[in-house]
Amino acid sequence: MPIRQRTNNSGNSTSWQVDVLGADGKRIRRSFPTRLEAEAYLKQHGMNEPCEKPNVLLKDKLLSASVLLWGKTRNRVNALRITNELIGYNPSGLWSTQKVREFIAHQLSKGNTHGTINRKLACLSKLLTYVNEEDKTVEVPKIRYLPEKEHRIRFLTHDEEEAIFSHLSDKYRPFFEFLVDTGLRFGEAIKLSPADLSPTHVTCHETKGGGSRRVPLTRRATEAVHRHGGWRHIRYDAANEAWHKALQASGVPPEASLTPHVLRHTCCSRLVQAGVDLRRVMQWMGHADIRTTLLYAHLAPSDLDKAVAVLEKAS
Repeated sequence: MPIRQRTNNSGNSTSWQVDVLGADGKRIRRSFPTRLEAEAYLKQHGMNEPCEKPNVLLKDKLLSASVLLWGKTRNRVNALRITNELIGYNPSGLWSTQKVREFIAHQLSKGNTHGTINRKLACLSKLLTYVNEEDKTVEVPKIRYLPEKEHRIRFLTHDEEEAIFSHLSDKYRPFFEFLVDTGLRFGEAIKLSPADLSPTHVTCHETKGGGSRRVPLTRRATEAVHRHGGWRHIRYDAANEAWHKALQASGVPPEASLTPHVLRHTCCSRLVQAGVDLRRVMQWMGHADIRTTLLYAHLAPSDLDKAVAVLEKAS
């Protein structure tokens, strides 16, 4: 459209922008307090054609950003798919707050869940922010994510763990024991080098958040990782296949959430259930946001029972 509404972070209108191509082919953008003034400007200058010329260069920048951000991660295929979807929806590559709202409405009309839409919005935000670092003319609109329902976090009981692990071979059981006792992500574990191992800790240098963290080892995890000298011989596809075969043989009812990643949830859940402070759990697990750790907070119901004892002593 040749005229578009500009809004602030609260969603309130701040101005109306004329966005057109002049007679000489140059782009003209001017802002007015009201839509009537913007329409009057268009009529006065005889400019009625919208500026819909795609920004091919920006499209290329977004695709390059996708490769640079996720090209070496396991999410690269999905990230590129989302990037292409965003470009297909808005070929100009110019995103405003209003355009984001229209995209959300379009996604909802397709039946996508709030969680799915939020993942796409997060991708968009990261792409635009990355491009904006080199090209300040690229606008990074304020994005309001959709509310998501709290989902149940699945973790293993000790009986379920033993039932599954008992059907794993000597090659994979120590590896999965290490995962459940450290909470490391699969990718973090297999990238550990001998230099990252100490008698009591492992240091992860290649993490999801980009930083490094030091994680204590249980006796079981220490024995497993030092006996094998790390896990660089483990391959995801083969380990995943071994896991699901063991799960099927264990008698534990199959669920979509019972992938090897459930071991990370199990480790985090056990720490919280044992009363470990959430900030320490956040540091242990490498959560970038405390809100992720708070998803496990309900697993520590005894905390309130302990707290009332403090008030009893004070009264």
